[in-house]
Amino acid sequence: EAAVLAAAEERRKTGRSPPHGVPAGLRTLIAANNDIEALRAVGAACPNLRTLVLHDNRLTRLDTGELPRGLRVLDLAGNLLPSLDFVAALPFLASLDVSRNAIASLTIPSRGGGGGGGRQTFPHAPVLHTLICADNAVASLDGVADFFPALEVLDVARNPCVDHRLAAFDDSNEEDMLGKRRARRTSRVEQTVRHIRQALDAPNGVAGLPQLHTLTIGIVAAAGAGDGGDDPDDAGVDVDLAAAVLASVCHALPDLRVLDGVALDDVPVAGSADTTTQQDQSTGAAVPVAASRALPTAAPFELAPKAS
Repeated sequence: EAAVLAAAEERRKTGRSPPHGVPAGLRTLIAANNDIEALRAVGAACPNLRTLVLHDNRLTRLDTGELPRGLRVLDLAGNLLPSLDFVAALPFLASLDVSRNAIASLTIPSRGGGGGGGRQTFPHAPVLHTLICADNAVASLDGVADFFPALEVLDVARNPCVDHRLAAFDDSNEEDMLGKRRARRTSRVEQTVRHIRQALDAPNGVAGLPQLHTLTIGIVAAAGAGDGGDDPDDAGVDVDLAAAVLASVCHALPDLRVLDGVALDDVPVAGSADTTTQQDQSTGAAVPVAASRALPTAAPFELAPKAS
């Protein structure tokens, strides 16, 4: 990896490749698990590069001119990148992994010249079909359809925009203060579903991605595994939470085929004959309940108890 970066720097300075530099036809470069803090003229040294793997380094920024324009696959997981602005220089990028970084937005700041400041309105990655952005600080999915219109696979698990454990829940009502478990359970489910729907309904968000077929938000998997946190009152919410989120997502994204690794073919859609609501006795709120169909047997949990 050091030789490649040194060759890139020499080519940038002199315009010539070193005698024993990088092969001109290099198409794949793997430089993962190093302490790389910056890239310098990799695009100039490796103009034919198609796959670049740089996960688990110490990159804090990527200048748009440093990457080969023809990149198809880019793995930057486990770095310190705060934004996706480098994507603007990669029009052929098809797969991007930026999980475990510090990215706060899936939009790309304007570099000026477009008027109005803010975001640009043209697609920055017109052919990107896979975006893995789990474990970041993304607060909203607003604009994802503008910037990545061809997305088929999107992973935003464990980001504030979708993660029920990171959402700000309102525990100020009297029932919660008195510690009534049923009220807390209903409140948790309702607020989580509301949080997810706000994310899905963001302007030009995931609902505006016509080719999206696989979405990972992490909630169904976490609920199915009983990952409700340390509070014992949260343990009973898991199955209801998974069912409610599944029904809500199916309703918002009817063409989605996979959610959190679960095939949606047999999942009841909110409002269908297979999905009902029941009134919680403590709060009077309507809670979605799967009435008949269960998830496929490969799923780690069921929407409804098995018939005895």
